[in-house]
Amino acid sequence: MRSAQKRPSPPATNSKKTPTWFAFSAARILCRLWTTWTGIRGTKPNAVEGEHTLFGFLRTEANDVVGAVHPKAMPVMLTPGDNAERWLTGEVADACSLAVPFADTAMRRMS
Repeated sequence: MRSAQKRPSPPATNSKKTPTWFAFSAARILCRLWTTWTGIRGTKPNAVEGEHTLFGFLRTEANDVVGAVHPKAMPVMLTPGDNAERWLTGEVADACSLAVPFADTAMRRMS
């Protein structure tokens, strides 16, 4: 296992990205969004018309741990309990107030 204190690798000079894994000190939930959309998806030769299920996840500014690898953003992550319930059933403004960086002390970089 690599130390969480290790400095990030320099950016790659080609277009390939290096996978990076993080460990968490507690269970966490990614804030995901699902919706359906009707239209045409896919490449022109393989276009599929109809209803499609679309998926995305909510992002926020990166904390220091993730920012060393990806400075622009990180997924919004919640710990199970009250925050998860607020995300699932709360008013929109209250749920959106949860979109903050995950605590640096609750995670570390593994690779």
